Amino acid sequence: PRLGGTSRFPDFPNNPAVAEYFRNLAAERSERLGNKLYAPASTGTIFPNVSFHGWFPRGFAVWQPRSPQLTEGWRWVLIDADAPDEVKDLIRHYTTWYAGPQGMTEQDDMENWNYATEASSGVIARRLSYNYQMGMGRAEPVEGLKDALFTPFMSETNPVWYYRRWLELMGADSWNDLYPKKKDPIQYPPIS
Repeated sequence: PRLGGTSRFPDFPNNPAVAEYFRNLAAERSERLGNKLYAPASTGTIFPNVSFHGWFPRGFAVWQPRSPQLTEGWRWVLIDADAPDEVKDLIRHYTTWYAGPQGMTEQDDMENWNYATEASSGVIARRLSYNYQMGMGRAEPVEGLKDALFTPFMSETNPVWYYRRWLELMGADSWNDLYPKKKDPIQYPPIS
């Protein structure tokens, strides 16, 4: 069913107050940033267990492993404190409907993760290594951000760097090995 089908979940993308609010935000951002390059709203992960969602609804999640096959997720949604009350209420209701414990998106995503977990424990899967080459070597450093990479397209940069950092942590004998006084500049993966 369409989002706007009931009075409880109004069709707020077409709600005049919400549409005006987001148009004003876009105009302010354009005026403030001008022609400067900025990352479009997207999703990503910050090592080791925080994810962000820059699309609507904006927010972040923390993932806590509870066992080898169980992860607990906590999600927060960001709502502008200066937004009109009508906009805040609509975003809150939509977020609960979309991504809350009974949310349509999270329930659907869990089926994918359950199948991936099951498939990864099979005989053939245990014989083969995972392939994380999509977009390999196409990530670019971000001007002004130390040790940051940006990919403006679908890639597996996040898992590559996630597991690289995990390997560093697991292989270090002490914190001094991880954080020496003079740290070498970041080494980017070779372009292949």
